[in-house]
Amino acid sequence: MESLLNDINAVIGVTGSFVADKKGHILARALPSVYDAPSLEVVARTMMQTFAGLETARRRKVGDIDLVFGEGRLIVKPFGEGCVAIVCVPRINVALVNLTANVTVRKIHDALKERAAASAPAAPAAVSPTAAPPPAEAATPVAMTARSPREAAALAIVQSAAERNLPVRVMGDTAVRLRCPTAERFPAGEDDEILELVARSRQAPD
Repeated sequence: MESLLNDINAVIGVTGSFVADKKGHILARALPSVYDAPSLEVVARTMMQTFAGLETARRRKVGDIDLVFGEGRLIVKPFGEGCVAIVCVPRINVALVNLTANVTVRKIHDALKERAAASAPAAPAAVSPTAAPPPAEAATPVAMTARSPREAAALAIVQSAAERNLPVRVMGDTAVRLRCPTAERFPAGEDDEILELVARSRQAPD
């Protein structure tokens, strides 16, 4: 799968790319070593949650997410089993990236479906009763730290809504900066003051 990512990386202006599943686990990467795996998983998990939230709010499939920072750019392309994220320079030719990346995303999607089909066990002739597996341990939530007035405002809104039993989720650039420890390396872009939130419609506080 790394060879497919290298096709994307060959586009002028692309720094690297990676593939993640729906849970944010990194399946393949072709990035410089400065991008550590834990930070990539935080970004991937946040992006997949953002896609899920947007699909719930809009009740339809959503397209790419394109985040532009002062010294970098992150283009995230969703597909059935996860997403492909592309790290590149801010002023990259997006049309040229899409020309290569869209084909690569389809190939990765097909490869993952074939892998899942090959690893699926055959149906047993007889199923013997087995003890129920122990409950899985709850995942440790990722701590969110506010590093700017915008991020502090986002946390305050989410906390206030939670006290009234109204689920509200932070989206986009603010969500990445709250959850990713290395996001502060990227200077804020022109949309620094924009705060994206999503909630279910027709909610009423208890």
